Amino acid sequence: MSPPFRSLLVSALLFVSGLPDATAADLGPDRGTGSGVPPAVAPSASWYLRGDVGYAWMDANDLVANSFTFSSVSVDNTWGLAAGIGSYFGRGVRGDLTYEWRAGTDVHATGVAVADFELDTQVLLANLYYDLRAGERFTPYLGIGVGAAFHSTSSGTVTLTCGGTCNFDGESKWTPAAALMAG
Repeated sequence: MSPPFRSLLVSALLFVSGLPDATAADLGPDRGTGSGVPPAVAPSASWYLRGDVGYAWMDANDLVANSFTFSSVSVDNTWGLAAGIGSYFGRGVRGDLTYEWRAGTDVHATGVAVADFELDTQVLLANLYYDLRAGERFTPYLGIGVGAAFHSTSSGTVTLTCGGTCNFDGESKWTPAAALMAG
């Protein structure tokens, strides 16, 4: 089983495990005497699992090689899968730890040379959220996350506009990561 398929399967299982239990309409708490909608209750302190599927619109401002700068850089968009574990702390505050894997994306850079390679990214974040209307059917939230991202590039070739060509090895690097969230 390939790693992307395995990640997709794990995310789907995490999603399904987070769905609420279903009950028959005539067996609800009001047994037909009220509005049929149970009152909203803010979640108590408890643990939760989460799974996310996302799409990233990528943009690159600049790319610098060891001896020259590229004047134009394009990065293809990509998709990603994420999973996390978190806890409700009460009073609308919750937090989680998340891991996100982003599918490889192609990078094309031009200038005094042309470079093509693939970029892979993985992100680890510690997130803190405030639910604005905790316990209601629709709960808007604000959040912030801090952590680290691991970027790795594939090996590739740089072709100089004057005709020379050189190969380069792929590299890996950890960088700080942060997120601001609203939903």
